[in-house]
Amino acid sequence: LEILDPSPNPEERMLFRERHARLASVLQALSIEDQSCLRLRAEGLRYREIANILGISLGSVSASLTRSLRRLEQVDKR
Repeated sequence: LEILDPSPNPEERMLFRERHARLASVLQALSIEDQSCLRLRAEGLRYREIANILGISLGSVSASLTRSLRRLEQVDKR
């Protein structure tokens, strides 16, 4: 009976590191407001809560998250 090692192989680790670097680069390039919106949303806050915390409109939160997620998705497809 052969037992397979469940840990990632060297190629999988390299691909993960490259993906992580691409996504981190996009995150760093976002405005502070966009980064804050993403961070707060990732923490589970609702759009209205994010708007209140950051002192911006609900529409601005929505536009920021849509724009930021689109950028991350575009880079993650590569």
